[in-house]
Amino acid sequence: MARALLATIDHRVEPDSLRVEVTLGWRDVAYVGSALGEPDQRHLPRLVGEATLDAVRRIDGSRLFELEAVGWSELGDLRVAVAQVREPGKGDLVGSALVRSGDGLAAVAKAVLDAINRRITD
Repeated sequence: MARALLATIDHRVEPDSLRVEVTLGWRDVAYVGSALGEPDQRHLPRLVGEATLDAVRRIDGSRLFELEAVGWSELGDLRVAVAQVREPGKGDLVGSALVRSGDGLAAVAKAVLDAINRRITD
């Protein structure tokens, strides 16, 4: 089994929306997932999570995941991103990742990957 690696997160405001693209590397190939939402920065973490799952779908379309929730939590002096992902017919999954160097969006994407255990079918 291979692990998908987070390569980049890009976001831009379009006329009436906010577009997020997450690039995952897997087996020396880049897979770009995207998500579109309201042009409000408060929606950015969720859009990062959705774009991450869209990239995973492009790698392995046989597994379907739904993003239920993303957020941050303080744990002692650490900040942690947390993601809840549902795999229909199999239940809920939870992942987490430390926010490093103030990059909360990367931590959200990594928490989503952690929730699905980063495992993608060969």
